[in-house]
Amino acid sequence: MNSLIFRTLALTAWIAGTSVSCAQPAQIQKATWSTDWATYIREASKVIETESPSNGAAALNLVGKQVEWSGTVRTIQRPGPKETNAHVNLVMPEAPISMGVWGSGKVNQIGLRPKPDEWKSWEGVSAGDKVVFRTTLSEGIGGGNPTMERAAKVGVIIAILNDKATPLISAEGGTLISKVRP
Repeated sequence: MNSLIFRTLALTAWIAGTSVSCAQPAQIQKATWSTDWATYIREASKVIETESPSNGAAALNLVGKQVEWSGTVRTIQRPGPKETNAHVNLVMPEAPISMGVWGSGKVNQIGLRPKPDEWKSWEGVSAGDKVVFRTTLSEGIGGGNPTMERAAKVGVIIAILNDKATPLISAEGGTLISKVRP
């Protein structure tokens, strides 16, 4: 009888351990795009170039998802009495991105518009500082074009200027997490 109880407990522990280890790869995969810029760009490209809505990549919707990435401050325009364009532009590692029917491009920056309560976190930061920041991906502009609609779901805007496509990342807000020491 004791042997049967022992085997039952061992089997229960093994099943519990297996189910925990099975859940971890999905959590790791999800966390990767939200903390790694290059992985995010690769995942966004898959969605943009996928034409079939039944494909798993096409179902990915990152709008409203929070990300935490690192970059270098290019410019910072703080809010003020007459400043209506307060923003932080960051240089990111250059990465190729699919733009569907417009071919491919390279993206190497993100512009943040911190909310009023987030600006305090940016005190003491200036151009050239390496930082870790948090922002929320926002919906791009679809405009009824299937490629642009897919891009919009992953926070990418494909801007067409003078017949040239340029990829932009769409984000809401921005909080400084830390400065990265050289």
